[in-house]
Amino acid sequence: MSPAIKVVTGLVLAMTAGFLLASVVAGAFLAGGLLLGGVVVMCYLFAPTAYEISDQRLTVRRRLGEKVFGPVVGCGTVAERLPWGLRLWGNGGLFACTGIFWNKTFGVFRAYLTSSRYQDLVLVKTRNQTILISPQDPGEFVRACESGQQVAAGDS
Repeated sequence: MSPAIKVVTGLVLAMTAGFLLASVVAGAFLAGGLLLGGVVVMCYLFAPTAYEISDQRLTVRRRLGEKVFGPVVGCGTVAERLPWGLRLWGNGGLFACTGIFWNKTFGVFRAYLTSSRYQDLVLVKTRNQTILISPQDPGEFVRACESGQQVAAGDS
């Protein structure tokens, strides 16, 4: 996990613990603590754990299920920092950065990231979508993808 995601995760966990502890003194804090606790659990379960390309399809594995995209038509590393963009739907940093985003460079794209460093990112293109992922070894992942080999990697 990148430092940015660790900081966001730590802050949200601390807030959740704070609400739950404060509910001992004032019961009104219990609802906030339970709500935040539910968000934490859902974000943890849907954070990416591994990526795989086989049969020209990208599979994003999560603790709870998987998401399959395809067929893959292109794959490459990200050469520079991503421009600012908008999160349209998703999680912006609690255990991961996942969801649907928009920026000027890629337009609407999906992200399944555990690192915010552009050097760790791989851009996967399918016929209909652009997906940004963060495998442990981006260079090796791209080489295998471009050569048509089956490739599997954990997240970074």
